[in-house]
Amino acid sequence: MLEFIKPVKVYGAKLKDKEKLLKSQSGGAFTAIAEFFLSKGAIVYGCSLDDKLNAVYARITSFKDLEKVKGSKYVQAKLGDTLKNVLKDLESDKIVLFSGTPCYVAACKQFIDLKKYGNQLFVVDIICHGVPSPLVYKAYLDEVSKKENCDVQNYIFRYKSGGDKTIERIIYSNG
Repeated sequence: MLEFIKPVKVYGAKLKDKEKLLKSQSGGAFTAIAEFFLSKGAIVYGCSLDDKLNAVYARITSFKDLEKVKGSKYVQAKLGDTLKNVLKDLESDKIVLFSGTPCYVAACKQFIDLKKYGNQLFVVDIICHGVPSPLVYKAYLDEVSKKENCDVQNYIFRYKSGGDKTIERIIYSNG
């Protein structure tokens, strides 16, 4: 028989700053958490889109770079050397915030010696409903690019168009 363990506490959060909230894909909790850590000189790791629209992990150290790791990316991300870099930062006595889907957070926690660095490493798991392969995502971008006969310059997975509704937003190279 499967036994479920109830969480001790559950918290919900929503930014009060309307402008920041509109630029967030959900309630803006990650923005608030990341801003707090950055204000304390911490390193923040999160998923970003590179110049070819691949989902990759990025390391940021400033508020101006926060936009890179904000926003939903519904596709598997490339970790590359991210976990090695997290370890280097921890070994340099830095505080680190790592954000990702539960599988990426689990990988981070398995890679890092939590007995040694548990008071320096903070993690944020985002709710995951499953993410497609990067190949599926790229095939979709290729399809819409061909359909419009124009390259995709930017892709926003959950764009707030006003109100409570979110839509995908595709920005083409021709504007």
